Amino acid sequence: MILIPSQKWSYLEDNWDPIWVADAKKTVQDFWQSQYKSTEVILPITPLTPKTGFAKWRAEKARQAPI
Repeated sequence: MILIPSQKWSYLEDNWDPIWVADAKKTVQDFWQSQYKSTEVILPITPLTPKTGFAKWRAEKARQAPI
């Protein structure tokens, strides 16, 4: 429920005991801090090639300098 952007904590706050909600928020925050916050994002070295004819055409047009 927490990972659904439209829900966030609202479901838990409406249906859980307030002490449980506080504990859950602390646990999720600690988990995020220790596991995800410092995770390095690795970007691809080469750009993806367009798959469709239209995408190839659009990419080619984007590379051309205006006259």
